[in-house]
Amino acid sequence: MDKHLLSNIVKNPKESLSFEIKDWIDPDSDDGKAKIVRTILSLYNFNGGYLLIGFNNKTGRPNIDAVPPEVRILFNIDKIQGLIRKYSSESFEIEIEYPEVENKEFVLIIVPGGVQTPTATKAVLNENSKNSIKLNKVFIRSLESNNTPSTTEATWKDWGSIVEKCFDNREADIERFIRRHLSGIDGNKILDSLKESTWSSTRGTNSVYTFVESLLNNSAERFNLEVAERNLELPKHGSFEVAATINGEKKRYTVNQDFLNRILSANGRYSGWPFWVDSRSYIKEDNPYVLNNFWESLIIANSSLAHIEFWRISPEGEFYHRRALEDDMGNFPQSPEPFSALDFFIAIHRISECLLVLLDFASAFETQRDGLIEVMFRWSGIKNRMLSSWANPSRILFQNGISRQDEVISFIELPVDTAKTAITGFVYTVANKLFETFNGTSTSLQIIEEIVKEILSRKKNSSF
Repeated sequence: MDKHLLSNIVKNPKESLSFEIKDWIDPDSDDGKAKIVRTILSLYNFNGGYLLIGFNNKTGRPNIDAVPPEVRILFNIDKIQGLIRKYSSESFEIEIEYPEVENKEFVLIIVPGGVQTPTATKAVLNENSKNSIKLNKVFIRSLESNNTPSTTEATWKDWGSIVEKCFDNREADIERFIRRHLSGIDGNKILDSLKESTWSSTRGTNSVYTFVESLLNNSAERFNLEVAERNLELPKHGSFEVAATINGEKKRYTVNQDFLNRILSANGRYSGWPFWVDSRSYIKEDNPYVLNNFWESLIIANSSLAHIEFWRISPEGEFYHRRALEDDMGNFPQSPEPFSALDFFIAIHRISECLLVLLDFASAFETQRDGLIEVMFRWSGIKNRMLSSWANPSRILFQNGISRQDEVISFIELPVDTAKTAITGFVYTVANKLFETFNGTSTSLQIIEEIVKEILSRKKNSSF
């Protein structure tokens, strides 16, 4: 996993359903084994996530005083993997990282996504304890009454969600199988035809397009006003924006703390600094705040990584996010000069992440399956930039044209029942609308599929 992603996770370990924080536990004790197994199995059934060990469950801060000696030996991969082999009915491989805080090592267990068959317990441990493992139990992630994510045993109410995740992943495998075996019969033309009919950005009506465009422009103006009111002098930068609204039957909320807790907990956190990040744990100001029936958050961070972000969330199912282009922030040794480049890998990753989080939000609204998420993307300040792969040099970019226009807008309709593993086509449509501005450059469905798969699997280099 990229060290900058680790840094963000450790500094801002806010919980979501795909994220679990635990204080130091003894993985050699029955109680510790049970806690680890229950959590890992629940994250696997949730389609992957993270278990961060050594942090206070309530404050989210590292427990420096209780760091055990030889953390890497105590929490070595063979030991934890052995627990999975012994107690999990399904076999899957985890990863373990050891991020440092104040020269002390902590433990981050990365659980892969892609569940196709839910895992259950196949052995008994610590049966009479509160933290026990009983035979044939399926553990899942859920929200407690105070909207805190937790691990619990599945009930009949949970099986619909569990099975849906499994079918989504199997559907993605079928899609890859078809693409692979159509390659010899001019599959590209077939895929292009499917793309045009299924993923076309022209399906939205004028009224829907205008509504989302208005949300985009009004929210951008809110950002400018908030910056002006705080007398902030921000460095010049290009921006990436997304505005979206859920169109369909959905649950009704009001703009209260319960709504904010529920919607932010639904965020799958697909990177170390996710879109619509929960800023409450590390920004001392009144942030986020309510204004005109929206929760808003302006984030100006200058720690190890500089961030300029602004987001809005409405209980009506309206969302906006603005982020300064990473290409202009100078956060890494290989960062280009501001306004000189646009990294294609970062662009694809950010499009994918936005769509995944919006699907999470639609689920939190309990949107009916025939609903649509109307999404508009906008890149600004891209004139005279060169398309590049500076952030991830291992990904070769064969075309690197220069943009002659300053702004690109792309609009799509994303069905709320889209499997997360099947967003590739939507990302393809949006990304190539952007890339074609750079002297007709385009990318392939295969590259986008690989990036989406990395994000969902929480694999190494899944974020930058």
